[in-house]
Amino acid sequence: MDNLDYVAVADSFGSRSNTISFDWLTFTGKSLDPDFYFSLLGLDRSHFEVIDKYMNGYAHRYYCEGISIMYGGHDDSMGCCVNISGSGCRFFEESSKYDWKELISLLVSSDSFHVTRLDVAYDDYTGVLDLSVLRSFVDSGSFVSRCRSWSVTYGSTGTTLYFGSRKSDFMIRIYDKWAEQHKQGEGHWVRLEMQMRDKHATEYLKKSLSMPAGELFCGVLFNYLRFVDLDDSNKSRCSVASFWRIFCDGVKRIRLWTKRGIVVTIDKLADYVVRQAGNAFWTVAHCLGLEYTYTLIRNRATDLPDKYRRVIDEYNC
Repeated sequence: MDNLDYVAVADSFGSRSNTISFDWLTFTGKSLDPDFYFSLLGLDRSHFEVIDKYMNGYAHRYYCEGISIMYGGHDDSMGCCVNISGSGCRFFEESSKYDWKELISLLVSSDSFHVTRLDVAYDDYTGVLDLSVLRSFVDSGSFVSRCRSWSVTYGSTGTTLYFGSRKSDFMIRIYDKWAEQHKQGEGHWVRLEMQMRDKHATEYLKKSLSMPAGELFCGVLFNYLRFVDLDDSNKSRCSVASFWRIFCDGVKRIRLWTKRGIVVTIDKLADYVVRQAGNAFWTVAHCLGLEYTYTLIRNRATDLPDKYRRVIDEYNC
């Protein structure tokens, strides 16, 4: 998908190609002057109406076509907040004097702004993503995800797969957009969204300035979610399912943010094993044999912690 760029998604179905688009952006700024944000967005203030109703702790806001510029917080430290929904993203693309890269460059180059949410969507019109196949892989546990939680919902608007929670810093949502839009007749429109917050959102925007849209989207997606064939007792070693490997097109995993502090590495783990359990391990291996000892460890009852899975993933990259 390297040739894809960030484009608007038309509310129609037909011969459209699959697209990647920004579908939500929320950020705060230190400036208290709403006019500053009209200039930042490259939009005409005259198109906006004033709404005097509290939203996100702000007393007032300017609103137009899915874009809200909120001001009048309970103290100056709140600055102003800009919320751009999916329809607002399309309005920005059609009406702004600037493009996404110009806006993003300003947001990520100054500590005057804080990006709090970013949604990036992949819209499949051609049948690349089959929800029934994805659901069967989830139902059978044939997936590996860095997200701690997952769920599947069913309803009149079709099936929705969630990896992560709405409150987490990173969430993946896959759903039937055709059914959600109450389209009539036969058609295929599946949307895969990545919802990011705070540091994850900011890091994605920074990388978007220098990487092709498809490469970045799939690299991040592949890092957080893999559908696999259950061909190994340890799912982290299972082969990536062919349809997912084709979809992600052989990209390298892209990590958005690494928690600062103590970083677990293979060298540190090896040092820990030798110093803390070296004598015990050598004794067991000497008496029972190295191969049998490895079998005992591999078949232990305890699950492998996420921090150790990440070491394996990074070592295998």
